[in-house]
Amino acid sequence: MGIIRWIIQWILEHGDFVGSVIAGALIVIFKAMYQYWNDPATKKVDFKQFIRSFSTPTSFRSSLLIFILGVSVSFAAITIVYPDPIPEPEINITYTSDTANITENITGTAEYIPTGDEIWIFVHPHTVNKYYPQRSSAVIQNGEWSLSAGIGSESDASKKFDIIAVLADTKAQKELNTYFETCEETGEWPGMDKVPDSAKEYDRVTVIREPVTKNLDPEIQITYPVNGAKVGIKEFIKGTQKNIPDDKALWVVIFPYESYNYHPVKEVNIQDDGSDFTVPITIGTEENSGEMFDIIAVLTDKDAQEVFTNYLETAAEQQNWPGISSLPEGAEEMYKVTVTRK
Repeated sequence: MGIIRWIIQWILEHGDFVGSVIAGALIVIFKAMYQYWNDPATKKVDFKQFIRSFSTPTSFRSSLLIFILGVSVSFAAITIVYPDPIPEPEINITYTSDTANITENITGTAEYIPTGDEIWIFVHPHTVNKYYPQRSSAVIQNGEWSLSAGIGSESDASKKFDIIAVLADTKAQKELNTYFETCEETGEWPGMDKVPDSAKEYDRVTVIREPVTKNLDPEIQITYPVNGAKVGIKEFIKGTQKNIPDDKALWVVIFPYESYNYHPVKEVNIQDDGSDFTVPITIGTEENSGEMFDIIAVLTDKDAQEVFTNYLETAAEQQNWPGISSLPEGAEEMYKVTVTRK
């Protein structure tokens, strides 16, 4: 049964060749029958004897030649009349997440793309009946493609969008390029009412837009005292801050050059993002006149904050402030000025 199944499968996969062989064999048979019924010489023998005559070398070579010629002509004719079908294009989006950022890299696969056609991505918001083509067509490499897509604006968080992969012929490409030229001239990007008629959609996924996360670095500066200034024992440290993460805190730390220990002073009370701050501090004692100190703005995570807080509580209980030998892990020096005690 396995051999029979293999033979049937082979015939189905090689139909052109099988048909040509059958045609060649029929030509040989028809030629022989025509000769038998129309040649007076062959009618003098019975049909079996006539068939046996083909086993002679001359007759065999003649029949073989006719057979090969018949197969060749038949195969050529079948190939011309019934050429191999052109495979249908296959385009898929492989981006698997249900959510997307405001700018997202969309990936996919592609096969059998006709010459001159291009893969384009459209973004379709569920809240408005518009289609937004992305800036360029996808580049296919080894059957895979990727394309950066803009998914809405900052205010579109939690909204649904369709990401659509289409195959655009030259007519559709011209329409898309005209759209972008108009947008660049006017400075407006209204979207298209529909995908171009000659472009065909192949795949579509729906995503939910993630909120925009602003990754802004903290900006911290000490504005008073300035670097190199002479200061008294009691001073007010002034500064500016911006973009402090919610899970971080700003501290002022004093570092005397004589002891080489860090002395956490106070956590800065930040009112609003971008607001100025003022912190009262004590710089050394009466005996430290003429000595140098660093005044440091330190950004701390929760663990570092706990180290500073525990140090101050223990020092207050024991009435002894020796400082700590190094900044704890999770404490980052953001700004520093060096001053000299009056």
